Amino acid sequence: MRVSLVLADREGSAHGHNNAVDLRWWRMNLAQKTLHATGVWRDPRLDQYQREAERDKRSRDRLAVRRGTLIGQLAVSERLAAAALEKIKPEAARVLLQRQQQAEAARAALTAIGKVSRERGLDHEHSRGSDRGFRRQGRRGDDDFDDRRSPGHHRGRGR
Repeated sequence: MRVSLVLADREGSAHGHNNAVDLRWWRMNLAQKTLHATGVWRDPRLDQYQREAERDKRSRDRLAVRRGTLIGQLAVSERLAAAALEKIKPEAARVLLQRQQQAEAARAALTAIGKVSRERGLDHEHSRGSDRGFRRQGRRGDDDFDDRRSPGHHRGRGR
């Protein structure tokens, strides 16, 4: 994409310089044209426009060659990447299957642990914080003082 834009820019610039050459040539009188064509006297502005047009054409040609080379390299790189993917695909599938089996075993173990803890009555309340399931004594010695906060309470903001 970028090379295409630069190529188009170089092409437009060369076209603009060619138009400037044509305009300058049209404005020159017959004597100037004759002297310029024979090389006795060179018009500096006309020479500048011609040099810039040639420079843009050379630049465009170099970019076109570079673009062709990059397109060829891209095709080779894509084929190499596809070959590398095919080479590692069986190993990746094996590792994926192994990890899926490990995850299934871990889920089963967690389910079993949860079942055992529920049977033993060790089910803890699902809340965050270090005082999970903790009952503390109130000021008057009440054992049933519960430190349950309102649902919107946040320790840092005090809501």
